Amino acid sequence: HRLCAATRGLAHDSDDLSQRTETQAAALQQTAATMDELSSTVRNNSDNAQQARQLASSATDVAAQGGAVVSQV
Repeated sequence: HRLCAATRGLAHDSDDLSQRTETQAAALQQTAATMDELSSTVRNNSDNAQQARQLASSATDVAAQGGAVVSQV
């Protein structure tokens, strides 16, 4: 009886461990997907910041040119 009970207990514990392992694997997959999305967002933000920097530089150049034209008048 003790051996059967121990075997059942071991099987139950093994099932619990298997379930927890599957849950952890699913959580890790979700975390990886979220990290991919975050990386994509960071890349997009970086690209947008570069474009904004270029536009600001162009606006500065145009303003300087406008100022030079006004000062010649």
